[in-house]
Amino acid sequence: MVRSAPALLSVREAAWLLGVGKSTLYRAIENGNCPLPCVVLGKQIRIARVAVERLLAGDPLVGCSVGVSETEPGAGFD
Repeated sequence: MVRSAPALLSVREAAWLLGVGKSTLYRAIENGNCPLPCVVLGKQIRIARVAVERLLAGDPLVGCSVGVSETEPGAGFD
């Protein structure tokens, strides 16, 4: 059985593929400047692998859909 790559990446995994630090990517997500669509699952943020691959290929993307504030559950993802 061949195991396929996961469809959703952690912020750490996405940051590694993009060549940036995970803190940089977390800041971009929290500030609404992330060029990738994000999914929040509980306290975890996931990013679609296909979106990272498209960004690396130069395709335009819709910005991150996560807006985090101090009052929202899961604020301060570090």
